[in-house]
Amino acid sequence: MRLLTRMRLRDALSLGIIMNSKGIAELAILIRWKEHNVINEECFTILIISLLIVTGAITPLTNALYDPSKRFLAYKRRTILHHRSDEELRILACIHTTDNVQAVLNLLSASNPSKESPINLAVLHLIKLVGRASPLLIACVSRENKSQYSTQSEQIFNAFRKFEQHYSGHVIVHCYKGISPYATMHNDVCSLALEKRTTFIVIPFHKQWVIGGRVESSNTLRHLNNNVLDKAPCSVGVLIDRGNQRKPWSILGQPSMYRVAVLFFGGADDREVLAYAGRMYDDHNVLITLLRFYSSTEIVGGTARSKILDTEILSQFRLNAFRNQRVSYQEEMVMDGNGVLAVLRSMENAYDLVMVGRRHQDSQLMSDLGKWSEHGELGAIGDILAAKDFRGAASVLVVQQQTKLWGLNDPEDSTQLRRANI
Repeated sequence: MRLLTRMRLRDALSLGIIMNSKGIAELAILIRWKEHNVINEECFTILIISLLIVTGAITPLTNALYDPSKRFLAYKRRTILHHRSDEELRILACIHTTDNVQAVLNLLSASNPSKESPINLAVLHLIKLVGRASPLLIACVSRENKSQYSTQSEQIFNAFRKFEQHYSGHVIVHCYKGISPYATMHNDVCSLALEKRTTFIVIPFHKQWVIGGRVESSNTLRHLNNNVLDKAPCSVGVLIDRGNQRKPWSILGQPSMYRVAVLFFGGADDREVLAYAGRMYDDHNVLITLLRFYSSTEIVGGTARSKILDTEILSQFRLNAFRNQRVSYQEEMVMDGNGVLAVLRSMENAYDLVMVGRRHQDSQLMSDLGKWSEHGELGAIGDILAAKDFRGAASVLVVQQQTKLWGLNDPEDSTQLRRANI
Protein backbone atom coordinates (compact mmCIF):
# COMPACT_ATOMS: atom_id res chain seq x y z
CA MET A 1 0.00 0.00 0.00
CA ARG A 2 2.82 2.40 0.89
CA LEU A 3 4.54 1.75 -2.45
CA LEU A 4 1.32 2.18 -4.41
CA THR A 5 0.38 5.48 -2.72
CA ARG A 6 4.01 6.72 -2.37
CA MET A 7 3.29 7.40 1.28
CA ARG A 8 6.11 8.45 3.58
CA LEU A 9 7.36 5.65 5.85
CA ARG A 10 6.51 7.51 9.08
CA ASP A 11 2.98 8.22 7.85
CA ALA A 12 2.54 4.59 6.77
CA LEU A 13 3.66 3.34 10.17
CA SER A 14 1.30 5.76 11.91
CA LEU A 15 -1.62 4.65 9.75
CA GLY A 16 -0.79 0.98 10.34
CA ILE A 17 -0.68 1.47 14.11
CA ILE A 18 -4.02 3.31 14.12
CA MET A 19 -5.70 0.67 11.95
CA ASN A 20 -4.50 -2.05 14.33
CA SER A 21 -5.96 -0.32 17.37
CA LYS A 22 -8.59 -2.15 19.42
CA GLY A 23 -11.67 -0.62 20.96
CA ILE A 24 -14.98 -1.37 22.63
CA ALA A 25 -16.15 -3.59 19.74
CA GLU A 26 -13.19 -5.96 20.12
CA LEU A 27 -13.71 -6.03 23.90
CA ALA A 28 -17.39 -6.96 23.43
CA ILE A 29 -16.42 -9.78 21.05
CA LEU A 30 -13.94 -11.22 23.58
CA ILE A 31 -16.56 -11.14 26.32
CA ARG A 32 -19.08 -12.87 24.06
CA TRP A 33 -16.54 -15.55 23.13
CA LYS A 34 -15.88 -16.22 26.79
CA GLU A 35 -19.59 -16.43 27.59
CA HIS A 36 -20.07 -19.00 24.79
CA ASN A 37 -16.94 -20.95 25.80
CA VAL A 38 -15.14 -20.18 22.55
CA ILE A 39 -12.09 -19.26 24.65
CA ASN A 40 -11.22 -20.27 28.20
CA GLU A 41 -10.48 -18.05 31.19
CA GLU A 42 -6.71 -18.08 30.69
CA CYS A 43 -6.93 -17.15 27.01
CA PHE A 44 -9.45 -14.43 27.80
CA THR A 45 -7.11 -12.89 30.37
CA ILE A 46 -4.14 -12.91 27.97
CA LEU A 47 -6.20 -11.29 25.20
CA ILE A 48 -7.54 -8.56 27.53
CA ILE A 49 -4.04 -7.74 28.79
CA SER A 50 -2.65 -7.60 25.23
CA LEU A 51 -5.55 -5.36 24.19
CA LEU A 52 -4.79 -2.96 27.05
CA ILE A 53 -1.06 -2.90 26.21
CA VAL A 54 -1.64 -2.26 22.50
CA THR A 55 -4.26 0.43 23.17
CA GLY A 56 -2.04 2.15 25.71
CA ALA A 57 0.97 2.15 23.37
CA ILE A 58 -0.86 3.49 20.31
CA THR A 59 -1.18 7.12 21.47
CA PRO A 60 2.50 7.76 22.39
CA LEU A 61 3.72 5.88 19.30
CA THR A 62 1.44 7.86 17.00
CA ASN A 63 2.46 11.15 18.62
CA ALA A 64 6.12 10.23 18.14
CA LEU A 65 5.74 9.22 14.48
CA TYR A 66 3.12 11.62 13.14
CA ASP A 67 3.32 15.42 13.20
CA PRO A 68 -0.05 16.86 12.08
CA SER A 69 1.37 20.39 11.95
CA LYS A 70 3.24 19.49 8.73
CA ARG A 71 0.02 20.09 6.84
CA PHE A 72 0.37 23.78 7.74
CA LEU A 73 3.56 24.15 5.70
CA ALA A 74 3.15 26.77 2.98
CA TYR A 75 4.68 26.51 -0.50
CA LYS A 76 5.41 30.23 -0.88
CA ARG A 77 6.41 33.19 1.24
CA ARG A 78 3.49 34.58 3.27
CA THR A 79 5.04 37.60 4.90
CA ILE A 80 4.40 41.33 4.81
CA LEU A 81 7.98 41.81 3.60
CA HIS A 82 7.27 39.71 0.49
CA HIS A 83 3.73 41.03 0.03
CA ARG A 84 3.12 43.14 -3.07
CA SER A 85 1.89 46.66 -2.36
CA ASP A 86 -0.80 46.42 -5.07
CA GLU A 87 -2.41 43.30 -3.60
CA GLU A 88 -4.85 42.93 -0.75
CA LEU A 89 -3.33 42.14 2.62
CA ARG A 90 -4.91 39.08 4.22
CA ILE A 91 -5.00 39.24 8.02
CA LEU A 92 -6.42 36.78 10.55
CA ALA A 93 -7.41 38.40 13.86
CA CYS A 94 -7.92 36.02 16.78
CA ILE A 95 -10.26 37.24 19.53
CA HIS A 96 -11.00 35.68 22.92
CA THR A 97 -13.25 38.33 24.52
CA THR A 98 -14.63 41.77 23.72
CA ASP A 99 -11.68 43.25 25.65
CA ASN A 100 -9.40 42.27 22.76
CA VAL A 101 -11.37 44.14 20.11
CA GLN A 102 -10.27 47.77 20.60
CA ALA A 103 -6.52 47.12 20.38
CA VAL A 104 -6.96 45.03 17.22
CA LEU A 105 -9.13 47.72 15.60
CA ASN A 106 -6.51 50.35 16.43
CA LEU A 107 -3.81 48.24 14.77
CA LEU A 108 -5.93 47.55 11.67
CA SER A 109 -6.86 51.18 11.26
CA ALA A 110 -3.19 52.20 11.50
CA SER A 111 -2.43 49.58 8.83
CA ASN A 112 -3.82 52.02 6.26
CA PRO A 113 -6.35 50.01 4.24
CA SER A 114 -6.68 51.65 0.84
CA LYS A 115 -8.07 51.13 -2.64
CA GLU A 116 -4.62 50.12 -3.91
CA SER A 117 -3.97 47.69 -1.04
CA PRO A 118 -7.19 46.71 0.77
CA ILE A 119 -7.32 44.47 3.82
CA ASN A 120 -9.09 41.12 3.66
CA LEU A 121 -9.79 40.39 7.33
CA ALA A 122 -10.84 37.09 8.86
CA VAL A 123 -12.05 37.45 12.46
CA LEU A 124 -11.87 34.24 14.48
CA HIS A 125 -13.63 34.18 17.86
CA LEU A 126 -11.94 31.43 19.86
CA ILE A 127 -14.27 29.64 22.28
CA LYS A 128 -13.45 26.83 24.68
CA LEU A 129 -15.22 23.56 23.84
CA VAL A 130 -17.79 22.61 26.50
CA GLY A 131 -20.29 19.75 26.31
CA ARG A 132 -19.38 18.48 22.84
CA ALA A 133 -17.30 15.58 21.56
CA SER A 134 -15.81 17.26 18.48
CA PRO A 135 -14.56 20.79 17.72
CA LEU A 136 -16.34 23.14 15.32
CA LEU A 137 -15.21 25.88 12.95
CA ILE A 138 -18.25 27.90 11.87
CA ALA A 139 -18.56 30.71 9.32
CA CYS A 140 -20.89 33.39 10.68
CA VAL A 141 -23.05 35.77 8.65
CA SER A 142 -24.88 38.87 9.82
CA ARG A 143 -28.49 38.24 10.83
CA GLU A 144 -31.23 40.52 9.53
CA ASN A 145 -33.48 40.03 12.58
CA LYS A 146 -31.18 40.92 15.44
CA SER A 147 -31.98 39.86 18.97
CA GLN A 148 -32.32 42.42 21.77
CA TYR A 149 -29.69 40.53 23.75
CA SER A 150 -26.63 39.82 21.62
CA THR A 151 -24.08 37.14 22.44
CA GLN A 152 -20.41 37.92 22.96
CA SER A 153 -19.64 36.61 19.47
CA GLU A 154 -22.23 38.94 17.95
CA GLN A 155 -20.81 41.92 19.85
CA ILE A 156 -17.31 41.12 18.54
CA PHE A 157 -18.45 40.59 14.95
CA ASN A 158 -20.64 43.73 14.97
CA ALA A 159 -17.63 45.84 15.99
CA PHE A 160 -15.63 44.55 13.03
CA ARG A 161 -18.56 44.92 10.63
CA LYS A 162 -18.86 48.59 11.64
CA PHE A 163 -15.14 48.87 10.95
CA GLU A 164 -15.78 47.35 7.51
CA GLN A 165 -18.54 49.86 6.82
CA HIS A 166 -16.31 52.76 7.87
CA TYR A 167 -13.65 51.66 5.36
CA SER A 168 -16.20 50.72 2.71
CA GLY A 169 -14.48 49.06 -0.23
CA HIS A 170 -11.09 49.05 1.50
CA VAL A 171 -11.79 46.38 4.14
CA ILE A 172 -13.58 43.05 3.70
CA VAL A 173 -14.50 41.18 6.89
CA HIS A 174 -15.28 37.46 7.27
CA CYS A 175 -16.36 36.19 10.69
CA TYR A 176 -15.76 32.73 12.17
CA LYS A 177 -16.24 30.93 15.45
CA GLY A 178 -13.75 28.27 16.48
CA ILE A 179 -15.06 26.00 19.25
CA SER A 180 -12.42 23.57 20.46
CA PRO A 181 -10.31 22.59 23.49
CA TYR A 182 -7.43 24.95 24.23
CA ALA A 183 -4.98 22.09 23.63
CA THR A 184 -5.94 21.88 19.93
CA MET A 185 -7.24 25.42 19.35
CA HIS A 186 -4.10 26.31 17.37
CA ASN A 187 -5.25 23.86 14.69
CA ASP A 188 -8.29 26.08 13.99
CA VAL A 189 -6.07 29.15 13.76
CA CYS A 190 -3.47 27.56 11.47
CA SER A 191 -6.03 25.73 9.30
CA LEU A 192 -8.03 28.91 8.69
CA ALA A 193 -4.84 30.88 7.99
CA LEU A 194 -3.74 28.29 5.44
CA GLU A 195 -7.17 28.08 3.80
CA LYS A 196 -7.51 31.87 3.51
CA ARG A 197 -3.88 32.31 2.33
CA THR A 198 -3.30 34.65 5.23
CA THR A 199 -0.19 36.84 5.35
CA PHE A 200 -0.37 37.91 8.99
CA ILE A 201 -2.00 36.47 12.14
CA VAL A 202 -2.75 38.70 15.13
CA ILE A 203 -3.16 36.91 18.48
CA PRO A 204 -3.73 38.56 21.88
CA PHE A 205 -1.09 38.17 24.58
CA HIS A 206 -2.11 35.82 27.38
CA LYS A 207 -1.87 38.65 29.94
CA GLN A 208 -4.26 41.58 30.02
CA TRP A 209 -3.97 44.87 31.89
CA VAL A 210 -7.24 45.98 33.46
CA ILE A 211 -8.31 49.17 35.19
CA GLY A 212 -6.34 49.75 38.38
CA GLY A 213 -3.11 48.28 37.03
CA ARG A 214 -4.11 44.69 37.82
CA VAL A 215 -2.89 41.99 35.41
CA GLU A 216 -4.96 38.96 34.44
CA SER A 217 -3.12 35.93 33.08
CA SER A 218 -4.02 32.59 31.49
CA ASN A 219 -1.53 29.75 31.07
CA THR A 220 -3.83 27.96 28.62
CA LEU A 221 -3.79 31.01 26.32
CA ARG A 222 -0.02 31.18 26.65
CA HIS A 223 0.22 27.55 25.50
CA LEU A 224 -2.07 28.40 22.59
CA ASN A 225 0.13 31.34 21.55
CA ASN A 226 3.26 29.20 21.70
CA ASN A 227 1.64 26.58 19.46
CA VAL A 228 0.54 29.22 16.93
CA LEU A 229 4.04 30.75 16.84
CA ASP A 230 5.54 27.30 16.32
CA LYS A 231 3.16 26.03 13.62
CA ALA A 232 1.69 29.06 11.80
CA PRO A 233 1.99 29.03 7.97
CA CYS A 234 2.63 32.80 7.85
CA SER A 235 3.92 35.69 9.92
CA VAL A 236 2.47 36.18 13.42
CA GLY A 237 2.06 39.17 15.70
CA VAL A 238 1.45 38.86 19.45
CA LEU A 239 -0.50 41.94 20.52
CA ILE A 240 0.05 43.10 24.10
CA ASP A 241 -2.84 45.38 25.01
CA ARG A 242 -2.30 47.99 27.70
CA GLY A 243 -5.14 50.00 26.16
CA ASN A 244 -7.40 49.81 29.20
CA GLN A 245 -4.99 52.14 30.98
CA ARG A 246 -5.47 54.98 28.53
CA LYS A 247 -8.10 56.63 26.38
CA PRO A 248 -8.72 54.50 23.27
CA TRP A 249 -7.82 55.89 19.87
CA SER A 250 -10.99 56.87 18.06
CA ILE A 251 -11.49 55.01 14.81
CA LEU A 252 -15.03 55.63 13.66
CA GLY A 253 -15.04 59.20 14.94
CA GLN A 254 -12.49 61.96 14.38
CA PRO A 255 -9.12 60.24 14.98
CA SER A 256 -6.25 61.77 16.87
CA MET A 257 -2.60 61.26 16.00
CA TYR A 258 -1.44 57.68 16.56
CA ARG A 259 2.22 57.44 17.54
CA VAL A 260 4.10 54.31 16.50
CA ALA A 261 7.64 53.33 17.52
CA VAL A 262 9.60 50.67 15.60
CA LEU A 263 12.56 49.12 17.46
CA PHE A 264 15.19 47.74 15.08
CA PHE A 265 18.05 45.50 16.24
CA GLY A 266 18.40 43.52 13.01
CA GLY A 267 17.23 40.17 11.71
CA ALA A 268 14.32 38.72 9.75
CA ASP A 269 11.68 39.56 12.36
CA ASP A 270 12.75 43.20 12.64
CA ARG A 271 12.67 43.52 8.85
CA GLU A 272 9.11 42.15 8.94
CA VAL A 273 8.22 44.82 11.50
CA LEU A 274 9.70 47.52 9.29
CA ALA A 275 7.73 46.25 6.29
CA TYR A 276 4.54 46.43 8.36
CA ALA A 277 5.39 49.97 9.42
CA GLY A 278 5.82 50.76 5.72
CA ARG A 279 2.07 50.23 5.24
CA MET A 280 1.37 53.04 7.71
CA TYR A 281 3.28 55.80 5.87
CA ASP A 282 0.35 57.18 3.92
CA ASP A 283 -2.01 57.43 6.88
CA HIS A 284 -2.11 61.12 7.81
CA ASN A 285 -3.04 60.29 11.41
CA VAL A 286 -0.02 58.05 12.09
CA LEU A 287 3.41 59.24 13.25
CA ILE A 288 6.20 56.67 12.87
CA THR A 289 9.56 56.72 14.63
CA LEU A 290 12.25 54.16 13.86
CA LEU A 291 14.81 53.61 16.62
CA ARG A 292 17.77 51.68 15.29
CA PHE A 293 20.05 50.19 17.95
CA TYR A 294 23.68 49.70 17.02
CA SER A 295 27.10 49.36 18.62
CA SER A 296 30.70 49.98 17.66
CA THR A 297 31.45 46.44 18.83
CA GLU A 298 29.86 43.11 17.82
CA ILE A 299 27.50 43.25 20.79
CA VAL A 300 24.40 43.53 18.56
CA GLY A 301 25.45 40.57 16.42
CA GLY A 302 24.10 39.20 13.13
CA THR A 303 25.44 37.28 10.14
CA ALA A 304 26.99 39.04 7.16
CA ARG A 305 23.97 38.19 4.96
CA SER A 306 21.54 39.44 7.59
CA LYS A 307 23.42 42.72 7.93
CA ILE A 308 23.31 43.26 4.17
CA LEU A 309 19.53 42.77 4.15
CA ASP A 310 19.19 45.04 7.20
CA THR A 311 21.21 47.78 5.51
CA GLU A 312 19.10 47.56 2.35
CA ILE A 313 15.76 47.91 4.12
CA LEU A 314 17.07 50.65 6.45
CA SER A 315 18.30 52.62 3.45
CA GLN A 316 14.81 52.49 1.94
CA PHE A 317 13.28 53.59 5.22
CA ARG A 318 15.67 56.53 5.62
CA LEU A 319 14.91 57.66 2.08
CA ASN A 320 11.18 57.68 2.86
CA ALA A 321 11.83 59.42 6.18
CA PHE A 322 13.33 62.38 4.30
CA ARG A 323 10.27 62.57 2.05
CA ASN A 324 7.61 62.24 4.76
CA GLN A 325 7.32 64.62 7.71
CA ARG A 326 5.34 62.04 9.70
CA VAL A 327 8.25 59.59 9.62
CA SER A 328 11.42 60.02 11.68
CA TYR A 329 14.63 58.02 12.03
CA GLN A 330 16.82 57.84 15.14
CA GLU A 331 19.96 55.89 15.91
CA GLU A 332 20.71 54.74 19.46
CA MET A 333 24.24 53.61 20.23
CA VAL A 334 24.31 51.07 23.08
CA MET A 335 27.22 49.34 24.76
CA ASP A 336 25.31 46.82 26.89
CA GLY A 337 21.87 45.76 28.10
CA ASN A 338 21.64 48.71 30.49
CA GLY A 339 21.89 51.05 27.51
CA VAL A 340 18.92 49.37 25.85
CA LEU A 341 16.89 49.49 29.07
CA ALA A 342 17.63 53.20 29.45
CA VAL A 343 16.31 53.93 25.95
CA LEU A 344 13.18 51.82 26.53
CA ARG A 345 12.50 53.57 29.85
CA SER A 346 12.79 56.96 28.20
CA MET A 347 9.97 56.14 25.75
CA GLU A 348 7.49 54.68 28.26
CA ASN A 349 4.70 57.21 27.62
CA ALA A 350 5.77 58.66 24.29
CA TYR A 351 3.95 56.21 21.98
CA ASP A 352 0.62 54.47 21.48
CA LEU A 353 2.10 51.39 19.78
CA VAL A 354 5.57 49.84 19.97
CA MET A 355 6.54 47.29 17.31
CA VAL A 356 9.51 44.92 17.64
CA GLY A 357 10.68 41.61 16.23
CA ARG A 358 10.52 38.49 18.37
CA ARG A 359 13.82 36.83 17.42
CA HIS A 360 17.24 38.36 16.96
CA GLN A 361 20.64 37.06 16.00
CA ASP A 362 22.69 35.47 18.77
CA SER A 363 24.77 38.18 20.41
CA GLN A 364 26.15 39.22 23.76
CA LEU A 365 23.49 41.92 24.02
CA MET A 366 20.53 39.56 23.54
CA SER A 367 22.15 37.01 25.82
CA ASP A 368 22.41 39.60 28.60
CA LEU A 369 18.85 40.87 28.11
CA GLY A 370 17.41 37.34 27.98
CA LYS A 371 18.83 36.16 31.29
CA TRP A 372 15.75 37.21 33.25
CA SER A 373 13.22 36.64 30.48
CA GLU A 374 9.82 35.36 31.69
CA HIS A 375 8.08 35.10 28.33
CA GLY A 376 10.18 33.34 25.72
CA GLU A 377 7.40 33.72 23.16
CA LEU A 378 8.02 37.49 23.14
CA GLY A 379 11.78 37.44 22.80
CA ALA A 380 14.21 39.45 24.91
CA ILE A 381 12.94 42.93 23.96
CA GLY A 382 9.24 42.05 23.91
CA ASP A 383 9.57 40.52 27.37
CA ILE A 384 10.93 43.81 28.74
CA LEU A 385 8.05 45.76 27.21
CA ALA A 386 5.53 43.30 28.72
CA ALA A 387 7.06 43.38 32.21
CA LYS A 388 4.98 44.61 35.13
CA ASP A 389 7.55 47.24 36.06
CA PHE A 390 7.47 48.78 32.58
CA ARG A 391 5.27 51.80 33.17
CA GLY A 392 4.41 52.64 29.59
CA ALA A 393 0.77 52.58 28.50
CA ALA A 394 1.54 51.74 24.87
CA SER A 395 0.32 48.57 23.25
CA VAL A 396 3.09 46.31 21.95
CA LEU A 397 3.16 44.20 18.78
CA VAL A 398 5.80 41.45 18.81
CA VAL A 399 6.27 40.09 15.29
CA GLN A 400 7.64 36.76 14.08
CA GLN A 401 8.25 36.32 10.38
CA GLN A 402 7.01 33.12 8.71
CA THR A 403 9.02 30.08 9.78
CA LYS A 404 7.11 27.22 8.11
CA LEU A 405 7.96 26.94 4.42
CA TRP A 406 8.75 23.90 2.28
CA GLY A 407 12.49 23.66 1.67
CA LEU A 408 13.39 26.60 3.93
CA ASN A 409 15.23 26.01 7.19
CA ASP A 410 16.77 29.46 7.69
CA PRO A 411 14.54 32.57 7.47
CA GLU A 412 17.51 34.49 6.04
CA ASP A 413 17.69 32.14 3.05
CA SER A 414 15.08 32.69 0.36
CA THR A 415 15.18 32.90 -3.40
CA GLN A 416 12.05 35.04 -3.22
CA LEU A 417 13.52 37.94 -1.24
CA ARG A 418 12.30 41.17 -2.75
CA ARG A 419 12.56 44.82 -1.90
CA ALA A 420 10.05 45.73 0.78
CA ASN A 421 7.53 48.32 -0.27
CA ILE A 422 8.38 50.80 2.42
